[in-house]
Amino acid sequence: HGAGVGFADVGWTGSLPPPPQAVVLFPSGRRPWGYDWHGPSALNVFHALRALDALLPELTAGGVPGANLSRLLITGHSMGGAGCWYLATHYPDLALGAACAAGFLSLQKYVPVWPRLSTSHTDAFLRAVLDASVASYESDLHLSNLVGVPVLARYGSADTNVPPWHSKRAARVLAEWAGS
Repeated sequence: HGAGVGFADVGWTGSLPPPPQAVVLFPSGRRPWGYDWHGPSALNVFHALRALDALLPELTAGGVPGANLSRLLITGHSMGGAGCWYLATHYPDLALGAACAAGFLSLQKYVPVWPRLSTSHTDAFLRAVLDASVASYESDLHLSNLVGVPVLARYGSADTNVPPWHSKRAARVLAEWAGS
């Protein structure tokens, strides 16, 4: 989901018809802003996968033989696109591929905190600890994990919310890590 967009507000369920032999899972996340897909909502994804695994015998009987919940196509838009980058870069062994649309790579680069005057008055060592505490959420630092994973980075050229440079940067850095 995008920030502030509820599951019922979007037409996702019809936008991605499931291919044959596939299951589409739409975890909704738990919070509307901030580190949505980096913390509680990432847990929501894994809880949803476990719940799906429990239902799998019924689904298998319904014509989805051999569903493999450890091979995922990860996708999302806006805040969900940020979650797509996070989940794909942090769990690449689960990623069959990723299609991240208009997602930011880092909350600090999307809503920068450095312009705040208070950061200039913070003890340098404390600032380093505080910055390090959220560094794992900066997906661009982990893009090398996606080398060899098919990735589609999409954005709207007139997007006034998430600047296109996030997707462009991800594609460029990933291509550089892949040696092309």
